[in-house]
Amino acid sequence: MWLNRNFYLREGKIKCNETNSSIDPIVTVRAETKERDDTGNRVTLTLSAVNQPLSKFKPSFSASPAKSEAEIMELLGQAFSGDASEATDVIASGGDFFVQTLVI
Repeated sequence: MWLNRNFYLREGKIKCNETNSSIDPIVTVRAETKERDDTGNRVTLTLSAVNQPLSKFKPSFSASPAKSEAEIMELLGQAFSGDASEATDVIASGGDFFVQTLVI
């Protein structure tokens, strides 16, 4: 789960990078989710990261069919609200987003 969306893991690798003072695994991941664009077409969004420390995890996104970065962010832009229609749902999704980003 990332940004209130379920991404399904396609590939992943974790290398333990521990010392006496800290544990910060190195992750390589590729995960996908499906969304619909504003015209109703299905779009596969791919989250990926290569050899990143978990403490500094910042995935990149791509889409199939190809979309610009702005279009991808627009598709994911509903993540904070969780596609909610009521204020209580927005607050719950926003809280989930906050906790998820704080923990990661």
